[in-house]
Amino acid sequence: LSMPVDELEGLLAKVLSGPDASRKAAAKEVSDLGSTALSAIHVKLGEARRTGGVSNVMRELKDQNEGEGSGGDALIDGLLKLRSQNSAAYKATLTTAVLIRALAHIANTASTRELVTILNDHGGVFRPEITRQVAKVGEAFVPALIEARRSSPETRRWAHLQLEALGKKTAGDAAQVKSSTVLCDVLRAYGTIHDIEALAVILSFVNTDRAQVRAAAREALSMYGGDGLWKLRESYTNLTGKPTPEGWSADQVAKELFVAFDKVRLAEVYDLLESGLKLQKEGKLLEATQEFDKALARQPLARGRAEALGGVVDVL
Repeated sequence: LSMPVDELEGLLAKVLSGPDASRKAAAKEVSDLGSTALSAIHVKLGEARRTGGVSNVMRELKDQNEGEGSGGDALIDGLLKLRSQNSAAYKATLTTAVLIRALAHIANTASTRELVTILNDHGGVFRPEITRQVAKVGEAFVPALIEARRSSPETRRWAHLQLEALGKKTAGDAAQVKSSTVLCDVLRAYGTIHDIEALAVILSFVNTDRAQVRAAAREALSMYGGDGLWKLRESYTNLTGKPTPEGWSADQVAKELFVAFDKVRLAEVYDLLESGLKLQKEGKLLEATQEFDKALARQPLARGRAEALGGVVDVL
């Protein structure tokens, strides 16, 4: 369940007023929120975005710090100690700073997308802080940075620099991530922006044994529509040795390409199922079960295929 906005407002109220020690503890509590708080964070950031004077507060903070560090904990600690704390601008500044840290703590594609939306707020005063968070979050930031390449020229330049700093300048580099969830989002991100150079990388995952990644790659490829038709035709011909009919749309070519890939990937599974069914008909149930077990170990969804081939529920 999502956190109600009024619950987040209650936590932020403790950050904005009261003894310094309790305010700092409340800021830590907000910054440690999980993904259930994302929708409420979005609402509160929208309210802060509409508040003027934030750049003046950040300038006052810089003057008060006299060149000291102002990122991460230092940013929030400095704001908590700022002499001017009664204005709406101050409250919006501290709220944004605390919520930036909360989003970085959540560290998923949705939260990093939200961080990108803050990039140009209030004249870009939080840009250095968000840049610091990119380095802290690491690969989980990559999908949002890829998507940011379709934004304003200024944001595109920033995203390009961040991807380069993370060692993810090319699509091949971006796909080298530890998390399958992040990889899925990377593939979809390229599909979202129709990056032609990423097509070959996406195609390399459309027949992977990892079902989650395979589905994401196929979804991403479908996002290209006609922009990817030439690559789909090329891949289909390379795989099957046959050209695609000229009248086929990108969707149809993709569908047939995926079917062809599935046949290649599951050829061994189908052979095991056929063998098991043959043994079953011969009354060799133990041997049949062993064949079906091998098929299911290779492809858990093979049960449906087995049943379609002749019904092996009793054996399985």
